[in-house]
Amino acid sequence: MCWICPPLNKRMKPTRAHNFFPEEVVTLMSDRQVDFRLQNDRESLDTPQTEYLGYCLGPIGHIASVRQIHGSDIWVVDKAAECERSWPRADGLLTDLPGVALSVRTADCLPIFLFDPHRRCIGLVHAGWKGSQRRVVQKAIRLMQRRYRCRPIDIRAYFGPGIRPCCYRVGQEFRNYFPKEIQHRDGFDYLDLGMVNKNQLCQAGLPAQNIFISPICTCCCEDFFSYRREGENTGRHLSLIMLQV
Repeated sequence: MCWICPPLNKRMKPTRAHNFFPEEVVTLMSDRQVDFRLQNDRESLDTPQTEYLGYCLGPIGHIASVRQIHGSDIWVVDKAAECERSWPRADGLLTDLPGVALSVRTADCLPIFLFDPHRRCIGLVHAGWKGSQRRVVQKAIRLMQRRYRCRPIDIRAYFGPGIRPCCYRVGQEFRNYFPKEIQHRDGFDYLDLGMVNKNQLCQAGLPAQNIFISPICTCCCEDFFSYRREGENTGRHLSLIMLQV
């Protein structure tokens, strides 16, 4: 199931965003109704955040998260108890444990959900331009191959809402970073971050039909937080993926 939560004041359960993953896989990306930004080095959810997730998904036993650094390190969660330790500095997570939810926080960067139905394992990647330059999603795929014996041809990838090339204006140096994914309009350069990561996944062996990119632009749509639109003090969305028990 892939959900995007509506505002709580609508008093309705979240609606299905896309029939991409089977029922055994639960995914969610919050909207701006609740801010999931980390504050004061706190490594646990506060009451509004917990209530929001409970409203959308019901009780969740274990939530694994990371301190994101716009790098390419991936954390493999092998034991549910590891979720209670201090969060590692990384930008992706993998697990094959049912009932363990993986999570990342974004505000224009892409959350990339990964699932292998044959090896029954999942992943979640935080991909901004720096992580994409370091090929973080490809590193996640390679680690899935090593740890779970996944075949790239079996893996499915879902890109949640993020900044789209309509809004992602960048400097000329990005032509060197991403020469195939820059769009030129009206004398300016715009980056297609989704296409950057889709191309990297295809290079890693995923078929193009196994990849879905949300058309929602977090900068255009005011239902979402946007670093580009609102600045560094904007909130953060929580993206989450879990195998049902």
